[in-house]
Amino acid sequence: MRSFAILFGLVALVTIASAIPDRLICYYGSWATYHEGNARVDVEDLTTDNVCTHLIYSFIGLNYDGSIKILDYWNEIEQDALGRFSRLKNQNPNVKLMISIGGWSEGSDVFSQVTDNPGLRGRFVQESVDFMYKYNLDGFDVDWEYPAANGGRPQDFDNYVNLIRELRNAFNNAGRGWLLTSAVGADTGLTWSSYNVPEMNRYLDWIGLMTYDYTGGWSSTAGFNAPLYAVQNSVNGWIDRGADPAKLVMGVGTYGQAFTLSNPAQNWPGAPVNGGGGMDYRDICQRINQGWTRQWDNPASCPYAFSGNQWVGYDDVDSVAIKTQWAKQRGLGGIMVWSFDLDDLRNICGGGRLPLLHSIRWNLQN
Repeated sequence: MRSFAILFGLVALVTIASAIPDRLICYYGSWATYHEGNARVDVEDLTTDNVCTHLIYSFIGLNYDGSIKILDYWNEIEQDALGRFSRLKNQNPNVKLMISIGGWSEGSDVFSQVTDNPGLRGRFVQESVDFMYKYNLDGFDVDWEYPAANGGRPQDFDNYVNLIRELRNAFNNAGRGWLLTSAVGADTGLTWSSYNVPEMNRYLDWIGLMTYDYTGGWSSTAGFNAPLYAVQNSVNGWIDRGADPAKLVMGVGTYGQAFTLSNPAQNWPGAPVNGGGGMDYRDICQRINQGWTRQWDNPASCPYAFSGNQWVGYDDVDSVAIKTQWAKQRGLGGIMVWSFDLDDLRNICGGGRLPLLHSIRWNLQN
């Protein structure tokens, strides 16, 4: 199916009206430093091949008093992971270094309560400014999952805008050119209850759309992490709700959704399953090299692989190329990846280092 991806790319090059920025934003899950063997990824690995234009350290947290919370004191302070991250500019002066606050595990309640109190919200803004100065960072990413949902309250719809407006004003006053961004849910239904999209356009440098996790361990049938048609529906839905395409950044996952098939003889997309979970691309490509059967699904523009009762739907170099070319056609503001540490950093599969990231970057530039 590689020929299909190449053909798609050639057609896209002819039809693109205006190329999106050469912006490849790579999140880094800091807990990868605790992984063993080839799965371990430290801060110093993040400038490998300098493939990412922006690196986002994930995550810091928020306390109920509005102060910033360090989530892993041993790693981030005692082992100086945050300081080492800030010094990556010594290896690549052109990379933009950012911090992300929140994430799924942080939930919504603490953001909801802090932003509903002007005094606590003001402390949060000031602590964010102080943090940016302390670690000499280039940007701040708000990953509140999600306003008015996941433990949030209806007033979050307005308070989220209050937060990003006050952060924007404080960052502008600092005069350092700091980026302000936000990761948002791909479900277009959230735009009605969670996000004032026109105001987000006004205050954010980009809106990072988390176009992955369309299926997972909660699903009753085998499915893809990010089928192209679902990604397109999400992007188009956000644009229909008022998102400026040039400020909308499309998310790509460097992992798949794995399942245990109820019947090994039924190994196609949509087959019944008994549970599942995520699988890093690095692990998927190893299994394929070890003999798993790989197939391509045309409607999803994604591959899947299986062996016995084990099944995984994922993205590879071909599918991320198709997604990136489509994003260029749609005039989006770049690609963000969750996450750097799940790609094949060590080239253990023989496709080169960081094959997914390199495929995205090449397709952004060509």
